[in-house]
Amino acid sequence: MATAATAQSSVPGTAPGPRVTATIPLDRQPLNITTDPVTDMVYVTEPYKLVVINGRTNLVVTTVPIPSKVFNVATDPRTDMIYVAALGYHPVLAISGRTNTVVAKIPAGPGPYYIATNPQTHMIYVSTIPTPNRGRIAVINGRTNKLVTIIHLANLTNSIATNPLTNTIYVEGRLPTSGNGIFVINGQTNKVVATIPGIDSAGLATNPLTHTLYAIDPFSEGDGSLFAINGQTNKLQATVLVGASPLGVATDPMTNFVYVANYDSDTVSVINGRTNSVTATITVGSHPRSVATDPFTSTVYVANTSSHSISVIAGNR
Repeated sequence: MATAATAQSSVPGTAPGPRVTATIPLDRQPLNITTDPVTDMVYVTEPYKLVVINGRTNLVVTTVPIPSKVFNVATDPRTDMIYVAALGYHPVLAISGRTNTVVAKIPAGPGPYYIATNPQTHMIYVSTIPTPNRGRIAVINGRTNKLVTIIHLANLTNSIATNPLTNTIYVEGRLPTSGNGIFVINGQTNKVVATIPGIDSAGLATNPLTHTLYAIDPFSEGDGSLFAINGQTNKLQATVLVGASPLGVATDPMTNFVYVANYDSDTVSVINGRTNSVTATITVGSHPRSVATDPFTSTVYVANTSSHSISVIAGNR
């Protein structure tokens, strides 16, 4: 068990608006971050370990050894399970949130990396990367920890997001005939039902309550972009300029705000989902790469890769 790290207060708690309220130091370089809003736990990937943080106290409570340097993580809050996909380690690891131990190793094929869950159906979706010219999405039943099927896509696939209310899965990748874009998959049939062309994205997130898909583009010159896409029509609604090189995006469905981690700006952009406008820019640690929210507490967590820390933000209420 890891020694509990002390959360350092950064800004007085009485300040209005979204603000950094604490900084949690880590031993190594964080990559990916997610939350379990039901248990108020936060999960952070570091090389060869998953860090477990109590969101009520902002203290590291334990770590779980992982046999990989680089991996991604997702949770199913309804079952208190955590799932890890590591590019250099073929099985997907299922971890119990009650015991913080690996309870299953699920074969998913070579190169599992991007991962997302649907807490309504308890299905897990893993983008595997066997070759640069082929994409595969492994579909796993979280109740049985068994591989259900493989969705074969034409080209390389990357980030994944789900809309649990519509049982829709969104996968960013290279479309067969129109460059980079997003595959839209029906979670009931595991079939591609539409594509959204022209979106060159490094991260996806959804607001299930508004049926909006958000994609971030770190590749544009100057400021990066956030694309707001109507999930019912699969049409682009708005493009919002954020900071430089955005690499992480998360939503708070309860407040309809979107948070974007800008890697080269060392900031988080706060976007109002109703107006698609930036309402605040918050300075965090060095090179923020990933962001996650706890909608029940309106708290935002940011993984700062170069400063080896987590910034805790009191979000909009």
